[in-house]
Amino acid sequence: MRTMWRRALGGLVRMGIVTAAATPARASDPLGGVVVTAVVTMLAADVSFAVHGISVAGKSQLPTKEWAIAETIITLPQTLAFNGI
Repeated sequence: MRTMWRRALGGLVRMGIVTAAATPARASDPLGGVVVTAVVTMLAADVSFAVHGISVAGKSQLPTKEWAIAETIITLPQTLAFNGI
């Protein structure tokens, strides 16, 4: 169990390093920082829900009702946006 959590944490740390090494937004592009922040936030939420879902499924269980509601609320806007594309 500890190995799984260490791997998940290591993956999150690696993602943080990669996103921190991204090119900073220029002053002439004020929305650049907002877009990068939104993408990183969505990615972090998706990874968190995926890791939790995998760990719960590994125990042959279902996520709690509260967790499922939070996942639906947080991922609904990006689902609607990307399905439209």
